[in-house]
Amino acid sequence: MQIRKVISENSHFTESRKQSLYSNFRRLEETNYEGYYANIVAWREVFDTYLYNENKCVIKAGPDLVKQLADPKNGFPLSLDCVIEYLVANQLYMPYSEFVNSFSNSRTKRLIHGLYTLSLKPRFKASDKNGLRSESYVCLAAVQAKAELLVELLGGATLTSQVHSVSECVELVNKYIHANSGCNPSSAFTRDMECSLIYGNYYNMFAYDAAAGIVKCVGIGKYRATSISETDRTIVSIKNQINLLNKREEKLTENADTMEQDARKFLLQGSKSRARVCLQKKSIHEKALLKVSAQLQQLELIIHSIDSSSDNSHTIAAIKSGSAVLQKLNSSQLDEADKIMDDLQDALADANDINTRLSELQLDVNDEHELDDELLIMEKEYTARNLSNKVEDGTDDGNKENLNLPDVPKSTPEKGTSENKSEENQILNA
Repeated sequence: MQIRKVISENSHFTESRKQSLYSNFRRLEETNYEGYYANIVAWREVFDTYLYNENKCVIKAGPDLVKQLADPKNGFPLSLDCVIEYLVANQLYMPYSEFVNSFSNSRTKRLIHGLYTLSLKPRFKASDKNGLRSESYVCLAAVQAKAELLVELLGGATLTSQVHSVSECVELVNKYIHANSGCNPSSAFTRDMECSLIYGNYYNMFAYDAAAGIVKCVGIGKYRATSISETDRTIVSIKNQINLLNKREEKLTENADTMEQDARKFLLQGSKSRARVCLQKKSIHEKALLKVSAQLQQLELIIHSIDSSSDNSHTIAAIKSGSAVLQKLNSSQLDEADKIMDDLQDALADANDINTRLSELQLDVNDEHELDDELLIMEKEYTARNLSNKVEDGTDDGNKENLNLPDVPKSTPEKGTSENKSEENQILNA
């Protein structure tokens, strides 16, 4: 997508605002900062959108960019240098040369370089007397996104799938871009890819050896290799040879098919001799194809053996470390279990002793109460039995003297008369 199309789709670039956006609005920084900042934001959105749509992280400034941004009514933008200086000052963009020098060093060296820049280097200027300087600028947000994409594309489950040549990285990224946007990016190693690899290596997202042209990416969420080893170099060499043989195989297959088609064509034309020559060439291509196929098979077998050996090595290392951890845990847990069981037995013995003593004390108290109750019952029974015996035998003189009983009548009682009966009935009825 051309940057002119990005401007036409940006909501800030209306006809009423274009005059201000294309003017020399640097003077607004002191008189109208809100308007100044709004223009900065609008141009920044144009740069960010352009880089995102093009899957890039580096934008090239200079006279060519000024010409691309020219407007038919408002002419050339007069404040692009002001916009770039603001983006650089706020660490949103970095000059390409400074980015490479800064992120190619260690973090300590980068800190020293940053302090030196702040203390001695004058304020960055994006223009000179001839206008906007020809300089490439790296968008830090875009380069981070591209480095994260590389981690996603380059990470693998096996050793050989984690190690890549730079050309292989470019090919993988281009396939991804083509599959998602439909465009065909350049297959060359661009500054965008270089900045992404430098940035990812600096932040330990993957290992990148610029001199050897090798990238090693363990995967998302995993710690990268600290450096490129000789094994990694060998793997890349084998994979490069496999890629070369694959291309050779495709070319030989294509040549053999072409010779066969030519032979058929000459045979139809009646030229058997030329058809015979074509078949001979086809035979040569097929024999070469067999050799290439055999070589490919051997190299792929080596790659498979490397992955198997790497997996076995990691498995043995994991088993060894796991066994050591288990032994350490089990020994400490066994000692702890013995101590816990001893403490538990002591605690149970103390508890049983306490229960026994409490039971004996309770038994003594209960026995005293039972004896008192039993003694009281026996006293009551004894008293009742003595009293009954004295009454039956008449031996209780004191009671006999105090007992006043009526005398037994000596004469025969007379029958009552009718008058007496009638009086008794009246009394009863009353």
